Amino acid sequence: MSDLHEFQKKNGAIYGNSFPAIQNFGDSPDEYRAAHAGCALFDLTGLGFLKLTGKDVHDLLHRLTMNEMRKMQHGDILVNAFTNAKGKLVDAFFQIKNADGYHLITSHGQGEALMAWLDRYIFVEHVVCENRSERVRLFLLAGNEAVAVAGLDAMPLTSSATTIADVPVTCLPVAHLCPKGLLLVVDAEHALAVYQALALAEVCTPAGAEVYNMLRVEQAVPQFGNEFRQEDTNPYEAGLHSFINYNKGCYIGQEVIARLDTYDKVKFEYATLAIDGAMTAELPAAVLDGDQEVGMLTTCTRDPQKSTASLAIGRIRRKALQEKNTFVIHSGEKSLQVKVLSSTFSDVSSS
Repeated sequence: MSDLHEFQKKNGAIYGNSFPAIQNFGDSPDEYRAAHAGCALFDLTGLGFLKLTGKDVHDLLHRLTMNEMRKMQHGDILVNAFTNAKGKLVDAFFQIKNADGYHLITSHGQGEALMAWLDRYIFVEHVVCENRSERVRLFLLAGNEAVAVAGLDAMPLTSSATTIADVPVTCLPVAHLCPKGLLLVVDAEHALAVYQALALAEVCTPAGAEVYNMLRVEQAVPQFGNEFRQEDTNPYEAGLHSFINYNKGCYIGQEVIARLDTYDKVKFEYATLAIDGAMTAELPAAVLDGDQEVGMLTTCTRDPQKSTASLAIGRIRRKALQEKNTFVIHSGEKSLQVKVLSSTFSDVSSS
């Protein structure tokens, strides 16, 4: 066990099998309050961190990704994704421009898989891919006080440098692929010092996966393994349609993705859902309209405002959403009502 894990365990960390690995620190309601009114500290160990350099790296990434990246300047960060020839997501990631190339912050556990996938498309190009996932640690600060805790004057628009516990730290403004906040990039050898300093700050509360997922559902943030799996889900079904650029030119999967949009062929909408009870069924779980399956629940968490209710993310058939916005899900021996709060294309608020 690392020194960082020892420190977390001594401070009440309860571990599980999900991402993030820490479930909570014994007081999820307090952690949730901190994530809004104060500052919550999440250890996102497990996210992949790749460094790509070489004179051809810009052209390579441009022809492999679905978002426009040609105007990126040093320090810029954007949400991007790789898709396969069938228009299915390989992974979605944060892309950061630096002096000699790019950093990619991938989904949890996907660093090595993306290295292998990229290698399939590097032939004579001068591109060097390095998996630095074990050499850095990533912490997320979420909440109104996150900027102050990080030692910044305002939320940055691009990558910014700060110092915490005399350690250089890179701060990235993030949203969409993780809860909104500041993602801190720290050399692994200094991770304990930085985490300790943050955890002991007056307005900063260490938090775990229970609250992380509450924030994720509230903000409709998709996660690998839940809302999308490698080469299984298109960007529309995973709520990533806002990061498709239709004018950038060809990339792998571009024609399929364009046809889905042009000919209105997207079958499922990415949706946030409210459930009128405690959800205990194993995920993914079928969403039903009568006896007909019309969708799938992919993430579920306790509603922080109503202890007897749940909030969820899932995907619902567009045809079903055109007719209604209330469905059913089976949880144990109970049938619970599922109401669609928002979805990719449909206006469900007045349904």
